[in-house]
Amino acid sequence: MVMNRFLIVLLLAATMQTSAQQGYLRVSFIRSLYAPASPPEIVEGNIYYSQKGAVHIEVTSPVNQLITLTGKEMRLYYPKERKAFVFESANPMSLPFASAFLASTRESFGLPEIGFTVLSVVRAGDSVISSWGPPPAGRQQVEKVVMTEVNGDVVKTESYAPKNKLSTRTTYKNFVSIQQGRVPLEIYGGWQTPKGWTRENLMFSDPTTIAALPTHLNGFTIPPDVTPRRTQW
Repeated sequence: MVMNRFLIVLLLAATMQTSAQQGYLRVSFIRSLYAPASPPEIVEGNIYYSQKGAVHIEVTSPVNQLITLTGKEMRLYYPKERKAFVFESANPMSLPFASAFLASTRESFGLPEIGFTVLSVVRAGDSVISSWGPPPAGRQQVEKVVMTEVNGDVVKTESYAPKNKLSTRTTYKNFVSIQQGRVPLEIYGGWQTPKGWTRENLMFSDPTTIAALPTHLNGFTIPPDVTPRRTQW
């Protein structure tokens, strides 16, 4: 599976609020993954975000793949192979990379909206470093999230597993202003695995607002004659 592991960052639940007049946010992406003892993995495609909160991802290279994200469920479909997968996650911190781009438009990355509370805030010049504690449901996986803002832009996030063990680190660069807010066009992240540190680079381009989804994505569902494989994320 081309996209079998995503950047563990933040907040599909904390995506943007848009009005009906704003249609869909569309952005192109190139994702480069560097995992220990594995060849680099390069994926290209487009992300579409609707005002209702759904995220659609169309992978165009190296294979054709359609992904739909709603709530805590992620559906993947390979049109050529006619294979499908459904991932369910009870952990709000284990999320696809699209949310790293979308959540950047939310104040405090939307952490308060999913139950995180402020532990501490340190101000130094133009920088603000805040620590956040997770809601009870997430405390087995996440001890805290540390977020660094410069002039209102979130430029770095780190999440820590219990016993203060660093589990993810992400930096955000090259911010631009669009209709939905300010977004980073470069995201560099990584997470800890049993085999070592995995790195992920995300490059975004051409963020635009469109009136409607492309026809092949509008109302897309996994075909009824294809039985998806279901698994927990």
